[in-house]
Amino acid sequence: MDANFKEVQLQDVKIGQRAEVTSDLHGGDVVYKGVVEGFSGGTGSVMSTIPAQNATGNWIKVVQRLPVRIRLDPAELAAHPLQTGLSMNVTIDTASTAR
Repeated sequence: MDANFKEVQLQDVKIGQRAEVTSDLHGGDVVYKGVVEGFSGGTGSVMSTIPAQNATGNWIKVVQRLPVRIRLDPAELAAHPLQTGLSMNVTIDTASTAR
C-alpha cells in the first residue's frame, strides 16, 4: 500500500521500519502490521499531467505529500481484505531499526 505523508513527517522515516495500519472500514480492532519498503520518486503534484503553477509569478508554499510504500502481511490482508481508496491511519515506528 502507499501512504501519503507530509514531507515534514518523513525526517526520521527509513526503509525497513515497522508500521501499523488501521482502516476506517474495519475499525481499530483490526491492526495490520507492515514494513516501510520505499518512497516514491516525487510528490503527487510533480507527477501530475498538468502541474499547478501560478502564471503571475506568485508562488505559495504548499506542504507536499510523498507516497511511502508499506508492505503489509499477506495473511492479515487475506483475513481482512482492503479496497482501493479507503481511509487509513498509518503509524511508523521511527525508533525501530531499519532492516
